[in-house]
Amino acid sequence: MADPHGIFRGISSLRLVKTIPEEDWLTTSVAAEIMDRSAHTVCANHSMALVERELASLDHYHVPVVDQETDQLIGILSSSDEMQTRENAKETLQPTPAKVIVM
Repeated sequence: MADPHGIFRGISSLRLVKTIPEEDWLTTSVAAEIMDRSAHTVCANHSMALVERELASLDHYHVPVVDQETDQLIGILSSSDEMQTRENAKETLQPTPAKVIVM
């Protein structure tokens, strides 16, 4: 979640939203009651290894990506993004057999 200026303020999840009884939805403040303000963030120049560690150690399936200088939210990485990056890296690093030309 970001404020009107795009500054990252916290994260929530469907799991947290489901803890609020439906009859309280109209009166529940997202910022006050279901937003995790202590959520970790990463910057665009951080490694995917850091993203993987953050996802493994947190109670969320997403890691917000913020601008390093302004804290503006610029994206969100999910655990499926991390797994896809890992698969792409494996494919890229997969050795390919050399072609031998006999003359």
